Amino acid sequence: MKDYLFYPLCALVVGVMIAYALSFKQDNGVFNPSDGFVLSGEDLQYLQIPERLERLVTNDVQSGGLTAVLTSHINKKTAPPSAGISVRLGPAYEKAFEGQELIMTVRARAGDNTPSSGFQMGYFSIGANSSGWKGYSLTADYQDYVLRFKKTVPKGDVGGDYAGIWPDLDGLGRSMNVSSLKVEIAP
Repeated sequence: MKDYLFYPLCALVVGVMIAYALSFKQDNGVFNPSDGFVLSGEDLQYLQIPERLERLVTNDVQSGGLTAVLTSHINKKTAPPSAGISVRLGPAYEKAFEGQELIMTVRARAGDNTPSSGFQMGYFSIGANSSGWKGYSLTADYQDYVLRFKKTVPKGDVGGDYAGIWPDLDGLGRSMNVSSLKVEIAP
């Protein structure tokens, strides 16, 4: 076969192979923070734990996957100020969420052995306003707990956004199970 036929034909075959391989890809691989922040499964290990609060990521039959068992051994009233058991959203999320109404959703239930009757969650932003803590009563079955909050545009430097959970306000070691935490822009 002549070179002027071989190379274009070879390039065509390689192009078809690449197009076929790419057809199996589920998404375009582009990170878009305006699609929201989700923490679930193995990523629950990235929850930050302040002193005297605990997190254990384990399998949960009821959720059918991994869950974070959260416990507090300090009364929230006497604890130093913090975002509780929290996750920091990166600068891309901080920027995308500026001036937006946000929906924070925690999918949770009361723990198994010593269940907590309630918890608090909040969205905290350094340099902009924060939601403060909002309390919820836990049930034995998983359900979504929702916090709606309008984040202002920060003044000056952006210092960090945190989504936080306080599992037992009295600090008596009672637990709750969390299967996911989401923060998204309200439709």
